[in-house]
Amino acid sequence: MFPYLNVTILAIGGYYFSLKFIKNRLLLFFMARIKKSEYIIISKKIIRLLLRETCWGKGSMYLDNIKKSGFKDNEVPLVEMVINGLVKQSLIMKKKHKHGWKYFLNNEKREKLFSIAKEIGKRISSLILFYF
Repeated sequence: MFPYLNVTILAIGGYYFSLKFIKNRLLLFFMARIKKSEYIIISKKIIRLLLRETCWGKGSMYLDNIKKSGFKDNEVPLVEMVINGLVKQSLIMKKKHKHGWKYFLNNEKREKLFSIAKEIGKRISSLILFYF
């Protein structure tokens, strides 16, 4: 059995239940739902962070490092869900590495990523095809 297992379940109404098991014991249970405004804000922060760190494939970041990079305490549990939504939109790519998944920007979507990073405020951009 896994010494550490994190499970996220999508339930009726769009609520996400996150369960964290450590050594076959339920350690943490919380419920998170992403609002449209939060999704937009967090996705722009993630894209700006990866642009600032020049993560275009060779340079990439672990999820834990992304979470530590200037997100508020209430945004940290939502970062993983938002980044998975960006991966499904193919704006961000991921690769398996020695210590987990590493995330980087998709070079084919370079112009779209720069236009998203320049946008100001909570305005819904052409990027945000919501992941719920």
